Amino acid sequence: SRAALARCLDPIDAGTFLAEHWEQRTLVVPRDEPGRFDDLLSEADVERLVCGTAIRYPGFRLVREGSQLSVGAYTKDVSWRPPFTGTADVPRVVAEWEAGATIVLQALHVNWHPLAVFCRLLEDALGRGVQANSYYTPRGSQGFDVHHDTHDVLVLQVAGEKRWRLYDPLLELPLKHQRYSSSLGGHGPPTDDFVLRAGDTLYLPRGWLHEAETSQTDSLHLTIGIAAHTWLDAARDALTALEDEPGFRHDVARGEADGLEAALAGQLDPEAVERRRRRRFVETRRPIREDGLSQL
Repeated sequence: SRAALARCLDPIDAGTFLAEHWEQRTLVVPRDEPGRFDDLLSEADVERLVCGTAIRYPGFRLVREGSQLSVGAYTKDVSWRPPFTGTADVPRVVAEWEAGATIVLQALHVNWHPLAVFCRLLEDALGRGVQANSYYTPRGSQGFDVHHDTHDVLVLQVAGEKRWRLYDPLLELPLKHQRYSSSLGGHGPPTDDFVLRAGDTLYLPRGWLHEAETSQTDSLHLTIGIAAHTWLDAARDALTALEDEPGFRHDVARGEADGLEAALAGQLDPEAVERRRRRRFVETRRPIREDGLSQL
């Protein structure tokens, strides 16, 4: 069950990684091994998806220097009943890419079978939800300015190379709605400055500020997002589990919360928390079936 994680992090033992690095610090696994991740998504795959399949927004989007390009600038509607809206206008996409735009393929864990299976294996190893996007950036370009992610990240460098600069977090362990903004303040000097080459892996805990740019080569990397189940999530689930308790349904003006703290503490017992987390995790996994019709 740890095969996928070990493949990302080899030669680092997956169990040791989880114990020593989870949510604590960044980690780079250098390999310089072109082709290592091509079976997940190659440059040829990206070109085929973008140029030959009438891919539609939001399955893909374009960004440049921290800004998302207007969808109408690189898509068009294909005449049908009803029309296929937001379809890639290939000549415009190519022109924007040549001008420095990054092609982002989104939710590949949903619509690209090799990555769907890969993410499911990681979910099995980690017990957490996993998602995948890819970023194809032309040489001498930057897709995003300094920002943080609200989930943990594994970056798999598929092709080319990309320079990464990391900065200390301005907001510790941000939640999903706590996206980066300039109101958090300015970042300090980089804590790390390195180049990822084909086959390399980067682990980036949520909240760590980062930016990346290409130099003399085009770059394709996969970003594997790993969702967190926080104690805030656990507390909300615990309160939901107590909705049938009359004491929690009384108006707060009625008086003291007699006994409510003990009831809530019981629902926050580690075994109860894990049981609810596990149930939700299993119930929200999307089936991966290549042969559903054949089985029928």
